[in-house]
This record gives sequence, structure tokens and C-alpha cells, in this order.
Amino acid sequence: MHQIDAPPTLTQLRDLLNRSDTNLAEPSTIELLHSTFTQLESTIVALQQELRQERAARQQAEAALQNATQRNDSTGLKHSLELTQAVLESITDGLLAIDCDGKILSLNQKFRQQWGLLDHPMQNDRDSVKASCELLVNPEALDQQIEAEYADFEIENRAVIQFKDGRFLERFSKPLRLNQITIGRVISTRDITEQYCAQLALTESERLLRTVVTNTPTILYAIDQHGVYTLAEGKGLDAINLKSSDLVGKSIYEFYREFPNIIQDIDHVLSGEEHRSVLDFGGVTFDNRATPLYNAQHQVVGMIGVATDVTAQRQAERALYRAKQDLEVRVAARTAELQASNINLQREINQRRRIEQSLLEKQNCLELLNRLSQGTTAGLSVEALIKLAIDETAQLFPEVRVLYGVIESRQIKVLHSAQRDEMPALTGILEGLYLTPQYLALVAERNPVLIEDVLQEPALASMSTEMLKRRTRAIAMIAVQHTADQIAILSLNAAYPKQWSFCEAQTLTEVSNYLSIVLQKIRAQEERQKAEERLKLFKSVVINGNDAVIITNADVDEPKISYVNEAFIESTGYTPEEVIGKTPHILQGERTDRAQLARIREAMHEGRAIQVEIMNYRKDGSEYWADLNIVPISDARGTLTHFVALQRDITDRKWSERALLATQARLKYLLSSSPSVIYTCQPKRNRACTFVSENITRQLGYEIWQYLKDPHFWIDHIHPEDLPNVLEHLDRLTETGGATCEYRFLHQDGSYRWLRDDMKLLSDQSVEVIGSVVDISDRKRAEEQIRASLQEKEVMLKEIHHRVKNNLQVVSSLLKLQAGYIDDKRIVEVFKESQNRVSAMALIHEKLYQSEDLAKTNFSEYIQSLVTALFRSYSAHSRAIQLRLDVQDVRLSIDTAIPCGLIINELVSNALKYAFPVGEPGEIYIKLQAQEVDAHESLRYQLIVGDNGRGFPSDLDFRNTKSLGLQLVCSLIRQLRGEIDLTSNSGVQYTMCFMEQKIRV
Repeated sequence: MHQIDAPPTLTQLRDLLNRSDTNLAEPSTIELLHSTFTQLESTIVALQQELRQERAARQQAEAALQNATQRNDSTGLKHSLELTQAVLESITDGLLAIDCDGKILSLNQKFRQQWGLLDHPMQNDRDSVKASCELLVNPEALDQQIEAEYADFEIENRAVIQFKDGRFLERFSKPLRLNQITIGRVISTRDITEQYCAQLALTESERLLRTVVTNTPTILYAIDQHGVYTLAEGKGLDAINLKSSDLVGKSIYEFYREFPNIIQDIDHVLSGEEHRSVLDFGGVTFDNRATPLYNAQHQVVGMIGVATDVTAQRQAERALYRAKQDLEVRVAARTAELQASNINLQREINQRRRIEQSLLEKQNCLELLNRLSQGTTAGLSVEALIKLAIDETAQLFPEVRVLYGVIESRQIKVLHSAQRDEMPALTGILEGLYLTPQYLALVAERNPVLIEDVLQEPALASMSTEMLKRRTRAIAMIAVQHTADQIAILSLNAAYPKQWSFCEAQTLTEVSNYLSIVLQKIRAQEERQKAEERLKLFKSVVINGNDAVIITNADVDEPKISYVNEAFIESTGYTPEEVIGKTPHILQGERTDRAQLARIREAMHEGRAIQVEIMNYRKDGSEYWADLNIVPISDARGTLTHFVALQRDITDRKWSERALLATQARLKYLLSSSPSVIYTCQPKRNRACTFVSENITRQLGYEIWQYLKDPHFWIDHIHPEDLPNVLEHLDRLTETGGATCEYRFLHQDGSYRWLRDDMKLLSDQSVEVIGSVVDISDRKRAEEQIRASLQEKEVMLKEIHHRVKNNLQVVSSLLKLQAGYIDDKRIVEVFKESQNRVSAMALIHEKLYQSEDLAKTNFSEYIQSLVTALFRSYSAHSRAIQLRLDVQDVRLSIDTAIPCGLIINELVSNALKYAFPVGEPGEIYIKLQAQEVDAHESLRYQLIVGDNGRGFPSDLDFRNTKSLGLQLVCSLIRQLRGEIDLTSNSGVQYTMCFMEQKIRV
């Protein structure tokens, strides 16, 4: 399956819609588009992550199975599949391997779970299909695919299979090849229910998105930085008789060569400016909006735009405008007739209304002031009273915004505002609105300032733009004394030009005057309350604090203690009665630093604060270290009245500092005398050092500053052949937390020294690497010498085994030659048996000098070679006899292998000679199994040699026989410290058990 990526066209459409206005289509359409894009993106990200994980698992499984197919014979293939079964079981895909007859070679548990085969025995591939047919929605399709695979084993198949429970499996089938020959088929299945459903949803979402875009009366387009169209979509293309293919790939400079204004607009956008314009093209009017596209370096790489067909809208606007003009003419004529007759009546009505309105407004103003007075009486805070005044005024004038703000650095900071829903709420600093000197001059008059239209007021000319942004066209304002040194503005804002009434101006003045008086009273009361609370807090801190507090009078020569807190009593043991009226000298002793006392007296004479650390004494005479802070206290006239001393017991800290200094001295000595160089460095590839112990100079010849100054110093001096290994260890530090590597480092004398570097990653407050480096050059030279010596000994030992084998072969040949001169068949048989025994021992030495391990021999190969030689030696007896071997792949030492070889030689020789009548068929079998013994670091072996021949005589004890062969077998078993048993139910079976130490690696 290929990776699922978002189509480029959809990505461009998404950017385009994000930058376009919401009036391109109905709100429901825009919401549908954005919802669809969000779903697409989340689905694609999830699919990409899951597919990457599954692809890695599939590659691992296929590699394991491919390795299994590359064995030399069918027995090796089966054994390899058994060894890799554990790997296959850990894979998330279901795997099945069959041969060309459909017989199952291997399958994992995941395959059984996916196909519902946990309780079904299976011998071949068709069994699995039969057992799963009832689970599938369309089993016939699977049958057809399998038939096609059996018809041609070279084909590869992929199919998606739907189950009745709603699951979807993706089935891959590939030929299984061995040495370029197809020997079967590998089938892997993966549960892709989520991916498949997501793919269906992705296809449906893309179809829906394109349907929405292509049916919108717009043109969605994208142009690259060279002026070439890369996208053109939308129903708007139909209005100008164009298709997407007519534009995509075309240059704007060629397509619009007769429309220089369009080329100019596009060049503006490609230079980094957003642009909007109305274009007439091909008899159609478009509302065109375009914005540049940037890359990660914020460079313009193209542009996207939306061109909306507004031809019908423009035509309707023109028709509506003409109808409006006709209607206005008729209405104006009729209005003129009515106005003349109504003027006199309106004058009388207006005069009466003004009188009534004036009385009503006056009453409302009085009620407003009454409610504010009630709030003051109720104890409202400054902020609450301002909010109440603004809210009540807004109820009185609901058509305008009521605002209260303070002037800070030529800007207004709004504390509270109340307005209608269609007017924006204002709060905090009004950014961009800077007060001009003319404006501040108007406010300073402390009279109502009434401005009917800010556009017509010269004093507000530079501020009018920012005011219009906040829908402020008319202003009525007055200054309020917010604090003793800060002026506030109480203001009424209208969103349209407005002629302010006398009532509005009068109410503004009354509220301003009232707030100016009441706010000062409330603030004074709040300041008194805060001062009282601070005083209570100070008393609580002084009385209950952990630091000792001492207050003395202002006598700088003999200051008398006037107050101590509870902490002083607990830390010194003195009672208040024992210290009040005394000087602080009672806390001093013989070890008190006189120089520090002189500094304290000097600071007190100069009237400044001082902090010292000094040794003091408790009442019981014990010493303690104190961190002493002395602060002079003056009254409002600046006259010194008291000294306040804060005393903190720092005895523990002082002892810790002394211990730390001692530890540092010891550590410095250890680092300088140790053969290991200690360092810290940054966990980056350049390995910039932040600390190096002083013994680095003795070890490598360089000064410490050379490592610390140059961040690349260490890396630059590592041998080029060893550098990749060092960098690899550094890169893995974040995963492993520690690493050890050996490499060559350039000494100052020009030679390379071998170093062993132990690194560990520290991640407490800052991430860095700490490590130790040891010069192992001497050890490396010794290893090279040992390695060369071992190589010489291995060559010598192989030569010895080879010569022993040759000597034994000579003995065997001599026995064979000697037997040729003897006529007595019994004696010839004795010579033949001796020859076989010598050959068995020679074969051991032959296997040893051919093996990589000179101490152990591959005993399974040895048994095969030995028995083959015996069958060849007794060819007259062995023609109809079958050999069956069941021998594990074990390695035995020469001390164990020679006795075992001789035992097998004797027992197989006896079976070939005595177990079967001449010419009759039979079977000789040999089994060798190894079992680990946990209690001892050794292996227990069981060797079985048997046949299905005549059997062993019941009246004969094989342990007490005159037969040299059986005597030799029993003697060799005792040599191995093993046991031997004989069973003769159907033939003869010897079972032998013996132990050997584990092979150490």
C-alpha cells in the first residue's frame, strides 16, 4: 500500500479559503469546507503514522521468512522456520507460508486470530479457506484468487477482504523462492479496518469538497513566483468560457498582455502585498482578492486568490440606484407640501416637549445622583462606585457609549464602559489613540466639551481616524479629579454626528462634580484602612517571625534595647526583662569579630543600613553564627528615632560551608592524582568541554585552557578512523543514558594514545555529559601481543590434531595391511574391529583441525561421518539396513567426543554384525539430546543406540561378558561418569546418560 498524502490541490484550496472572506459562499458551506479539511488532515496524519509502523513490521517478517527460504535443504528450512517462529509471533501482521502443494510450512498466531482459526486444525491452505468462508462477505472472490495463485505460482496478488463483522483485511500473496526456484507461497494479512474506512471517508470528503468548490460562483486560483498559474478551480470559469486547463501552466504575462492593470495587480501581490480590486474581464465583473504565499524563510513563493462573479449584483445595484433617485424626487415634492402645513404645529409641540423633557431629565439626574449617594453610603470601593456611575448613566442615555478612563502618558486607559451591543466595548489602554496638546487643553478647562462631529473638530484632526475605528463620531466629555495627581475623563460617545442636549451636558457636569468629591473621600478612607492593615501585618511579622527582631533607641554609641520578639527569646535564651534597657553587648564574646563591630558602629554613625555575619553568644555561653541586618528608622522630619536589627541563626549554614570547602579540597586532590581524567561536556557532536580535571596535562600533554577555549578541540584530535564510532556513541546517549568506547587520541608529542572513555548523560537542571578517560595504550599493546601468541598456538594445535589424525590413519592402514596376510577370518575380524576403533579416534582429530573451535567438535557431523564409514566397512551386512539419525546440533570436547565415538562404533558394529540375518531388512537408529541442568553449569546428554533386530540374549549380562566390545563400552561409560541401560523388547536399545560442562563463550 502506498503512503496516503494530502492532494496538493486540496492543500492549496485550504490555504485559499483560510485567506478569503466569509461572504464567498453561504456560512454553512464555509463551515462544511473547514470541517472537511480538518477531518482530512487528522485522518491523513493518523494513517501515515500507522502505515509506517506496519511497513516496518512487514519488512521484518518478510526478511525473516526470506532468510528461512535460503537454507540448503528442506530439513534446514523446517528447522529455520521453527527458530523464526518466535519472531513471526511478535509481528502485528498475520503470516502463512505454504509449499507448492498447499501444505502449511509456517503460520503465526495472529493469522489464526484474524481468520477465526484458533480452534480449527489445519494441514493446508484450503483448510483455512473452508473454515473462514462463513465469516466473509464475498468468499467466492477469495476462492477465485486462490485458484489463480495455484494455477500460476509466480504471480503476486493483493486484495482487500471484507468480513461480516465489519473488519477489512489486506491480503498479500507472493512466491516463496529458494535459490531462484519457487518452492511455495508467502501470504501476509493485515487488519486495515481503520485505514480502509478512513480511505473511504477521505475519498468521499475529497468528492464533497470538489463538488462544493466547483459549484461556488467563484474562481479559486494560485500563481507561483514566476507568474504561472498552478491552480484554477470554480464555477466562475464558466462565466468567461474558460476551463481549468486553459489557465493552469499559462503565464500571466502572456494571458493578460492586453490587460496591463491585471498584471500590475498580480505583481503587487507577488511583491508581498495583499490586494483587492474589481475587474471587468470578458464582459463579467469580478470582485478579486489576493494574498501572497510565503515559505518557511518568509520568502514569497507565490500567491492565491479568489475572484467572485458580482456581475448580477452590480447590475441590481445600478437598477436600485435609479429607482431610488426617482422615488426621492417624488417624496421630496410631497414632503415640501406637508412641511409647510406642519411647521407651525411642530413649533408648538416642540416647545411643550422641551419643557417636559427638561423637567424629566432634571428629575432623572437627581435620581442618578441619589443612587450614587446610596452606593457611597453602602461603602462601595472606588472601582465599584465608578462602575455604578457609568451603568446608571448608560441607562439614562441608552443610545450612546458611556466611558470612564484615566489619562496616562498621553493615552486613555479605560476603567469601565457601557454601550449598546452594536458598539465595541472599550477597556484598558486604547492603543494607537494618542492625545494631542489641543485635546489636553480642552480637558484642562474642567468644563463640558461638546463635539458634534470629530471630523469637523480641528483639535481632534490627528485622532479622528482612531476614534472612527472605535465607532466614535460625536463626543461629550468632562474632566474628573480621579486622584490627587491624576485626571480622568467622563465621556459620552455617539457612533454618528450628534447635537448634544442641555440635559446631557448638565448630567455630565453633575456626575463629574459628584465623582471628583466622593472619589477623594473614598480613597482617603481606603488609604487609612490599608495603613492600618499594613501596621497589623508588620506587628504580626515582627512578633511571629522566625528571625529575631531587636529594636534599640537612636543612641549610636550606647544603644539601649527597647523591644525583642519571641524568636529572639527562643534563639538566645534571654527573657525580655533580662535584655530590655541593656545594650547588644550582652550577645558578644571573646570570639566576636571586632572588625565587624567597628563596621556596625561606623554604619550607625552614618545613619545607613548594614548587613554582617558575626559570632554571637547565647545566655548559656554557647556560640552561634548570626546574619545581622541593621536598619535605621527616621520620623517624617528625617530625625533618627530607632535602629531595627533582624538576626537570623546561620550556624548550620556556616558548618556546611566549611565542610563543603574541605570536600572540595579533597576532591581536587583526588582528581589531580587519579589516573582517570574527569570531564564534562555538552551532549552535542562537537563535544565542547565545560570542565576538565587538572591531570589532563600529565596524561595527554595539553593545557586545560586549550580544551575549554576551542569547542572542537577534543573531536579534532580523535583518530579519523575512530571518529565515526565516537559520534555514534554520542548520538545514542539520549536513548541509553551512558556509553563506553575506546579510541585513539592525538598526544601533544604527535603520537596517538589509546583511551577508554566512560560517558554518562546527566539531566538534572541542565543536560550535559560527564565522563572519565583512562590511557589504555599499554593494555592495547599487551592485547596485540596476546592475540599474536594465540594465533600461533592455534596454528600449532591444528597441526598437532592433523598429525595425530595422520598417525592414527597410518596405524589403521597398518592394521589393514597386516590383516591382508592373515587367513584366519576370526583374527581378520579382530583386526577390522581395531581398525574401526582407530578410525573413529582419527575422525575426531580430523573434525577438530577442520573446525574453527579447536576445543569442541560438531558431534552431529561426526556421528554422520562415523556411521557412514561403518556402513561402508560392513557393506555385506548393511545393504538392506536403514539408518535413522535424530541428533541435536551439539559440540563436545575431545575428552567426551572420543569415548562417545568409540561407544557408537562398538554398538553400531555389533548391530551390523549380529542384529539381522544376512539379506534381511532392518533399522538402526541413533538419538542424541542435550538438556540444561540449572543447578550446575553443565549439560546433560542422553545417547540412544538401538535396532529392531533379533534382540539381546536374555541369559547374558552385558556388563559381565567376555566380549571385548561390550567391555570397552562399559569402561568408556565409567570414564564419562555416566550410566547405561539395556532394553530388549523389540530389538536392542542402549540408553546412556552423561554430563559435560557448558560451552563458555
